[in-house]
Parts: sequence; structure tokens; C-alpha cells
Amino acid sequence: MSVPYSNFKSNYFGTAGTSTANLDVIQSFKVDSDGKTLVANSFNFIPTQDCTIILNGSDPIPFKAGKEFVMDIGRNLIHKPISEFIIVEADIDYWCFGIFKD
Repeated sequence: MSVPYSNFKSNYFGTAGTSTANLDVIQSFKVDSDGKTLVANSFNFIPTQDCTIILNGSDPIPFKAGKEFVMDIGRNLIHKPISEFIIVEADIDYWCFGIFKD
């Protein structure tokens, strides 16, 4: 997996990588494992293989390769911030980008 990039000064984060089983993409950016739960106001995700995702404790959701998941609470007020975005399967190549909530 490539090294995740996070700029905590501006709250942007992102990476291109390969998942491990049950990888929580958002929480993988935590610097301190005892620190607070990270929450994203905006989040984009694209996998290169079909996979299954779990959002904020949801039931597993099938997700198609090459499709983009886009969530932005600033543009759509019915969206809720994401604190959990899990890729269920291992070895899924993906790209993600987001903005942490202050």
C-alpha cells in the first residue's frame, strides 16, 4: 500500500493503495491510535475491482469497479458525515480523497 497522505493543517487527506481485509479507509489516517475518531465532511472513493463497502455501520453494500462514490455534506445537506468507510475484501486497489470535519 502506498503511504497515505494527510495534511492536517488544511484537513485534506487521500491515498492510492491496496486494501487489507476490513480496512477502514478514513480511520487509517489517524496519527494517534488513541486519538479521536476522524470524521469526513467530503469523501470520494474509486475501486479498480468490484468490492463490498460498509458505511457508518451499515449492512455490506456491493460496489462496482471504476464507479465513484462521492459524498459532500456541504453540497447535499441530507448526507451525514462519514466516520467509517470499510472495504471488506483484501487486495482491492483504490483511490480516495476527502476533507476531515473540524
